[in-house]
Amino acid sequence: KGRMRFFEPNAGAHRLVSGKELDQGVLARALPYIEVCSFSPPLSINRAEIDEAVDRFAKGLASATDELAKLAKA
Repeated sequence: KGRMRFFEPNAGAHRLVSGKELDQGVLARALPYIEVCSFSPPLSINRAEIDEAVDRFAKGLASATDELAKLAKA
């Protein structure tokens, strides 16, 4: 059974998301060899900081949604 793909391999959807995350102050690295955004929180972090990071990540992802939808249809 084939793997379902929403984006073409060279579409750079993970790079788009990574850029939107950076706009929100979140460092989510687009990995070079796999279509994944890597998120590495600090080793010392409290619950409030985790909540803030997740909220910012969600805002970045939401701001990328329209462009991701266009990439998925291409």
